[in-house]
Amino acid sequence: MLETSESELTVLLNLEFRVIRRDRLLPFSTEPSDRLLIASRVYALRGSETLSPWACQHLSILMPPVVRRSGSGYLPIGNFRTIEICNSLPPNAWIGVLVLPSNSEVDDSFLRVSDLVSLILDGLTLRYAKKPFLNLWGLCPASSLKNLSHEFTTRSGLERSFGLNRKQEIPAKPEIQESVWG
Repeated sequence: MLETSESELTVLLNLEFRVIRRDRLLPFSTEPSDRLLIASRVYALRGSETLSPWACQHLSILMPPVVRRSGSGYLPIGNFRTIEICNSLPPNAWIGVLVLPSNSEVDDSFLRVSDLVSLILDGLTLRYAKKPFLNLWGLCPASSLKNLSHEFTTRSGLERSFGLNRKQEIPAKPEIQESVWG
């Protein structure tokens, strides 16, 4: 039998990118703790109404939701922020999705670890998303965290890796960080 990390990687390697109509996405419900994590993040974009339909479709291709086939529709199981933004599109709009193989066994821990990796790569400093980040880290199994990095197995290692300081207050307004692009 494959180790957890290898079987999870196999699932990711077998994802299939598809373009589907938005109305084929089935409604999703998440656990209250997961909804709280999604809602409490600090996003650069507050509301999807700011984006044009073209930009929403573009986003779905760059950051496609992860879905599982369910009858004639697709059940969202990951990257809920993109789904939230694409819900502003008309039902007949085309969006990109990553489809899990129908025979894959994906559990909640796999989704939480995927969400943790996604939050690490979000681009906003984790200083402003410290609480949801640490909450999500606490929901991930230790074996999965160890597969990501040996630093992720302890809170102090995690804080050291991402420059978090448990004594530092989160500023009211995010600082604009300069990028390598100027």
